[in-house]
Amino acid sequence: MNIFLVDYENVNVNGFQGVEELTPNDKIILFYSINSESIKIDIINTIKSKKVSLKFFKLQESSKNALDFQLVLY
Repeated sequence: MNIFLVDYENVNVNGFQGVEELTPNDKIILFYSINSESIKIDIINTIKSKKVSLKFFKLQESSKNALDFQLVLY
C-alpha cells in the first residue's frame, strides 16, 4: 500500500501524473484551500475506476505555508 499526501495548492493537476498506475490498495489524501478548489473530473474518474481511497481536507484559513503545516501534522 502506498499513501500519497498531496498539497494540491502547490502541485495542482501535475500532482496526479501517473494516477492511472494506482491500485485499490493505494490511498490519496488531498489537502486544498480556497485557492485551489478545482480539479479535473477526468482525474477523479480515473481514481474512482482504480478504486483508490481518496480523502479531502479543506483548509479553512489560507496563509503562507498553511497547507504544508497541515500536511506535516497529519
